[in-house]
Amino acid sequence: MEECQRLEKKLLRLDFDVKIYVGKREGITPETIALARQYAITELIKFSRANMALCIFHKENSPSLQYYPKSNSTYCFGCNKHADSIDIVREQYGLTFSEAIKKLT
Repeated sequence: MEECQRLEKKLLRLDFDVKIYVGKREGITPETIALARQYAITELIKFSRANMALCIFHKENSPSLQYYPKSNSTYCFGCNKHADSIDIVREQYGLTFSEAIKKLT
């Protein structure tokens, strides 16, 4: 189990590194990415008072997407997907990473 968690963290880091590389290639700075990540997810998805919503990443009948205000991120207990505001905009509008950054800033 620890090996799986270690590999998952490594994959998330690689994914982040690739996004930074693509962003730099398109003139997007790390500061711009950080600004886009600060965009309030509550402006993109309607959450209940318990910070739960229907997941946008899969079809479901009951809320399984949890919002975490301190980190401005979400986690779905149904599909195990972590997301920030950039990921959510990409999913909602079918955008690339760079297009989502530009939409959020």
